[in-house]
Amino acid sequence: MLTKVAVRGLVIPFGHKVEELISNCQARGVNLRVIYGTRHPRVQAALWAQSRSEEEISTAIATLSDKAPTIVQYIKEAEPLCGRWATNLLPGQSWHQWGEAVDCCILNTVGQAVWASQHPGYSIYAEEAIRLGLTSGALWRSKDSVHVQMRKESVRDIFSWEKIDSAMKSQFCFS
Repeated sequence: MLTKVAVRGLVIPFGHKVEELISNCQARGVNLRVIYGTRHPRVQAALWAQSRSEEEISTAIATLSDKAPTIVQYIKEAEPLCGRWATNLLPGQSWHQWGEAVDCCILNTVGQAVWASQHPGYSIYAEEAIRLGLTSGALWRSKDSVHVQMRKESVRDIFSWEKIDSAMKSQFCFS
């Protein structure tokens, strides 16, 4: 069973499926820990920016300045850190901001996180997610074994930048 902290912010049908997913994995001997559920756009911006140059960040700001001023502000607050790649998705583009995605890691027998995507537990996690009608990032071209989301479509397949901006401003009370 997930803790309230882990489930907070997930849309209800997805939250129930995540609980079932974790339970099903445990029944198969895989211990999972939710590391991200709903993720604030500021965090998404920081994860995106950590592997981007100042030029890439400036380009994103210029591209979105008329369509998504709230998203632009989140991007402006993020610092290019020259760190490891974490995501290609700008704030609002990830289902994490919509409460429809989780990232879970496997815990080994002594409670340490296992990040190696080739660990057999990640295959079980993906199988169980698919069985529940969820989308597993393990099957993507750019593999993301820890990620599971409610929908197959991307946010941008469904929403315009204007709609994304409005939703993020409303949901996260940007001022």
